[in-house]
Order: sequence, then structure tokens, then C-alpha cells
Amino acid sequence: MWALPSLAKSHLEKVDYDMYRRWKTYRKVYIWTFNWFTSYVPWGGLGAMGCDPVNLERCHTWINQDPAQATLRMWPVIQELGHNLGLAHSARLVTWPLPDGTPAFALHEYGDRVCPMGSGEAEDQDNYIICTNAAQSYKAGWSRPIPGGHLNAFADLKLSVHQEFRLPPMHSTKYNMLRISVDPAYSIIDDSDINFQLAVFVSYRVRQSGVGTFDSGIQTRLDRRVWIQEYNHRANGRPSYMDHWTHNMAVLTDERPLPLFDDGFGYLNRSWTKMFPGGVPGGITITMRSKTDAAAIVTVCRFLAPTEWGGGTTCMDGQDNDW
Repeated sequence: MWALPSLAKSHLEKVDYDMYRRWKTYRKVYIWTFNWFTSYVPWGGLGAMGCDPVNLERCHTWINQDPAQATLRMWPVIQELGHNLGLAHSARLVTWPLPDGTPAFALHEYGDRVCPMGSGEAEDQDNYIICTNAAQSYKAGWSRPIPGGHLNAFADLKLSVHQEFRLPPMHSTKYNMLRISVDPAYSIIDDSDINFQLAVFVSYRVRQSGVGTFDSGIQTRLDRRVWIQEYNHRANGRPSYMDHWTHNMAVLTDERPLPLFDDGFGYLNRSWTKMFPGGVPGGITITMRSKTDAAAIVTVCRFLAPTEWGGGTTCMDGQDNDW
């Protein structure tokens, strides 16, 4: 892996010394073609995590490419270049039934189906792409919360009030998400802070029809859904830790009856609840109310008691309708 780049650099010193002197100013992408007849390595790609924009000497990416393939697989290319930008993997909470029927849960490191930092690969990758999820887009500086959508759950959300937000599709504007700090230790909204801050990201993903357009590769079953991630990094220009993944916790729908998906999704829900960490009482409930191609309407409510019949400190209305 390192021998071939070293040979290339030595060759460059002989044939183009001026470019050799500028070696550290270039990001390097290597197409690894040695798995064709024998499988020497198991990975689809490798990338340096968080390249120094001033000194790119150690900024490398390897793509495990079969020479028989006419085109590059875009998913591993985007993922490894995402690592160069400081992005970690996009995981998903998956579920499956145990023999007694009770659900089991686990975190799949590459499980996010609508993010190339997970397993978001378009079925027709020669023509369509899937873009990064809200948490990764925020971390990279590509997307921001909607006006009024960067929230401190403890200070900005009133108890038992369903606060309504209009979420545009991520493709339509840079301001396309909610980011809700649920971290009692570091709840203040300050992107420049170097401390980790647990936050919930809420976004709306709508597939586009044009070749090469934003989210054009999203599967039909995952189109026009509200996506919820948890993530503890801020958009402070620092690279993520490699094991600090974004966590896709839920996919919300307004459909009736609720659709059942395979691949560890289970039944989609209309609402999702996050209990506050650190022993702090209560939490928030996020509900998808309606959707069009232009926007999804969601509500966020803070509660102290998660119950259907809890009165003024809950987000419930006395009816079992928060599915």
C-alpha cells in the first residue's frame, strides 16, 4: 500500500521535479487493482481520517477497484473521500424478532441506507447518487439547521407543547434540518466548542429524478421519509473520531397502516422518543404530521413523564394515537 506511492513519488522526482516539490499540496487517490485474480485485501477502500488542509503530505485514499469494471463504484469513492474530510461512518439501529417474539436491537456500523458514509449506494450508480445524511452534512459544513431549528432542548422547548416545524427536502436548500441538543452537560448551542455534544438531527429526504442530482439514488421505499440521527460532534472544523459514528435511530412516516420493512428496519413509526441522558428526567418526542414533495411538517415536544395519561407534564393527549 505504501510501497507503490513511494515508488510513484520517486519516479516523479526524476521526471517532474516541480510537481514532486508540490507533493504535499495534493490529495492522493490510488486505484488498488491487485484483487483481480487473488483477494489480497478484504476492504473496498481506505482513507486517511481528517486531512490537514495546509499539509496534505499524508492525505491518501485507496480504492479497491476490479480492473474488469468499466466505471468506479461511487459509494466507496465518496466514503473514503469523506474520511479525508473528517467524516466517520454512518450507522443504523437495526431490529429483529427473537424466538419469543420480543424485539432485539443492535447498531450496524455501515447501516445507514441513505448516506454514503454508511451503505447508501444507488442501485444504478452510473446515473444516480445518494448524498450524506443531516448529521454528516452538518459536520462537513454543507448544511445548517432551518431558521429557528437549532435548539437547546432544555431552554428552547416548552413542556408539553408540540412545537411545529416545516422541513424542506435536503436537496432544496442549505438550511434543511433540525439540530436539537439533548446533552445536559453541554446544552448550549455553540458550534465552535470543542466538547462533544449529544444532539438529535431531523431531516426530510426526497428523491430527485434527474441524472446525477441530489439523492436521485434513494430507493422508492425510503423516499419521502423523515430521518432521525444522533451524533455527538459539532461543526467546529475538527475531524470526527473514527469510532464516533452518526446513529440513524428512526425513520418516520405518515402512512396508515404503518409499513413493515425488512433489512432490520421493522415497522416504521409516526413518532420517535428520546429520553434525556445522565439521569435527567423526561425527553423529547418527534412526530411526522404530514408531507408533500416540498416539505414535511414535524412537531417536537418536551416532556417529563412518558405516558398516555400523564396530564400537563407529558406530550400525550389522553389517546393511544402516538404510533
